This record gives sequence, C-alpha cells and structure tokens, in this order.
Amino acid sequence: MVVNPHHLKKDELIIFLTGRCRHRNLYYKEPACFEKEILNNNKKLRIGILDIEIFGLNFNADGGIVLTYYIKEHDKNIFYHGHIDYNDFITKLDKPIIKNLINDLKKFNVIISFYGDYFDLPFIRTRSVIHGLNFIQYGDIKSIDLYRTMKHKFKLHSNSLKNACKVFGIDGKTEIDFYTWIRAIAGDKKALNDIIEHNRHDVIITDKLYNKIIQYERKLNRSI
Repeated sequence: MVVNPHHLKKDELIIFLTGRCRHRNLYYKEPACFEKEILNNNKKLRIGILDIEIFGLNFNADGGIVLTYYIKEHDKNIFYHGHIDYNDFITKLDKPIIKNLINDLKKFNVIISFYGDYFDLPFIRTRSVIHGLNFIQYGDIKSIDLYRTMKHKFKLHSNSLKNACKVFGIDGKTEIDFYTWIRAIAGDKKALNDIIEHNRHDVIITDKLYNKIIQYERKLNRSI
C-alpha cells in the first residue's frame, strides 16, 4: 500500500510522519498500519479535546472522584459530556460517569488535553480500575498534551493554560472558587452547573490553543 502525503489532511500528515503504529514502528515506514489504524478508522481522523473536573484530596484518584467531563470535537461545535448523578452518588460514586467517559473516548483516534498526560488520563485510568471498568488499551488512541508543547517549545514565566491563553490572546478562561466545589459535592445543582460550564469553556479554549501551537508539536507516538 502506498500513501501519498499530498493527499493527507494536516492532522493526518503529522501522524503519518511522526506517529507510531501498534508495532512501535513509524507510520511512514508501515503505510499498511497507517491505512488500517488511521485512515480506515471511520474513514477519517477524529480528534477530541478532553478536560475533566474532579473533587478530592491532593488531586489523587484514590481519594477523589470525577465530577464532570467534556470532550469537544476538534474545530466543531460538537460536545460529549457527563456529570455525577446525585440520585445514585452515594452508592455508585463516579462509576456511571467514568463508564460513559470511556465510551466517549472510544469515539476518537486522538485526544488533545492540557496536562492530560500527567493528570486527566491517569486519574480516569485509576478510577476505571477502581470501579472494575476496562480503560482504553495501550495504542488504541493517541495523546497530545499541549502542556508538553508549551514546556518544551516555548518560554513563558508560567506554562499554565491560563497564562498560555493570556499570552496568545485567547479569551474564555474562567475561575471557580473553593466554596463552589464544596457546594457542588454537597448537592447544590447550581454550583455543579457552574463547574460544568467552566469545564465546557476549558475544552473550547484548549481547542483554540491547539490550533495556535500544533505546528510546533512534532511527536505523536504517545498513547493515552
């Protein structure tokens, strides 16, 4: 099988030149794998922007839960999201939302996040195992963490999402105060809705940041 790079979209070309297949070989050296794993996966590359909001001790998954999640389809006004259900929260904690989150992740070939390789994805994976759920297998979905790009390709006084958006002129970063988190976990639906909206804004601005800096991201061989 021959892949003509001139016929690939920008995101597909990045994966073709820098990504690795299940056999850990570069895609341009294994075009058959590229066709099977990328081009034949729904005949198009699906990129999702992921962010979760959690509540817990020291941001660790063995002492916390996922409150809400959002996945935005790249460059589209399409969202997949979920939040805790107060009706069965006492008995099931965040198991239902984790189950739905895993199913939504499977809709994509690539997941974009900010600090997701260090926090969001390990947190979701840990909660999945705790609940006896099967997380995404290694190699099934690629990961691009924009925090890595900011840290290694740029020089800012802070590599936070808030500062990166401020420097690059991206509006929309919101803040949630501590007591809103407390009220949300206590069953205050308005507080939970504030966090849900904050979560939605984060994936929107992360998508905008991705468009600003993706050309400087050269590696796409990491799995979620």
